[in-house]
Amino acid sequence: MDLALRQTVEEIRDILIAAKSHYGGDETRRLEEAFVRTVRRQPLRSPHRLQRPDLFIPELRTIPWIEPEELAAAAILADHFEEIRAEVMALVDSEGAFHVYDDGVEDGQTDWNALGLKVGGGVVERGQRLCPKTLEVIEQLPRVGEVAMVSALAAGGHIEPHCGPTNLRVNLHFGVNIPPGDCGLRVGGEARKWTEGECLVFDDSFEHEAWNFSDRTRHVLLINFWHPDLSDAEVEVLNRVNRVVAPRYSRFFEHN
Repeated sequence: MDLALRQTVEEIRDILIAAKSHYGGDETRRLEEAFVRTVRRQPLRSPHRLQRPDLFIPELRTIPWIEPEELAAAAILADHFEEIRAEVMALVDSEGAFHVYDDGVEDGQTDWNALGLKVGGGVVERGQRLCPKTLEVIEQLPRVGEVAMVSALAAGGHIEPHCGPTNLRVNLHFGVNIPPGDCGLRVGGEARKWTEGECLVFDDSFEHEAWNFSDRTRHVLLINFWHPDLSDAEVEVLNRVNRVVAPRYSRFFEHN
């Protein structure tokens, strides 16, 4: 374990110890168990063959798709669709608005681009400058997790099947600019399509892939939220952890 990772592990351990003292052992039990077992390289595993995260938290629902109505954010975003779309579409023809998104899924992939808006609970300065109204809406949303960004998948693009690192969060995709044609998302073996002004919500610890075999770029607002089965106390602990591990999320945000 390198020095930076060891320091991160120690900081997370200190957060969990403080939380256990404050909330009691019952509130922090499953987070602590999963963290300790993962550090010891004895991680818990999902019973679902298509759910393969590095960090698995027990007792959360093991289903690939979450109904958008479970997140209060879905209705709020729908109410602000026109202003969000106007900001995103203003960026479409802007030189350098988006950067290649590098999350380690596929080396050399250049057809997945993004503009970062939030990471680790903090605002990405460049994203705030380019999409201030969109960021204002995001700041209203409850239980936002690690990352918020505008995600652009180029015409002909394909993000290969992969699993996210943990089942602690769910991904929300808010359709902003969706081309007609063969353009969709498969999670846990089930495919769905984006619709402008509507949300898709899924657990990205399940194997998932996305494609855009249309003739123009697809844009969605991508936001992580803490899993709806987590308690408020667990979310508060995770927000503290989030600020510690944010620098390790993705090399992409170094561009912003």
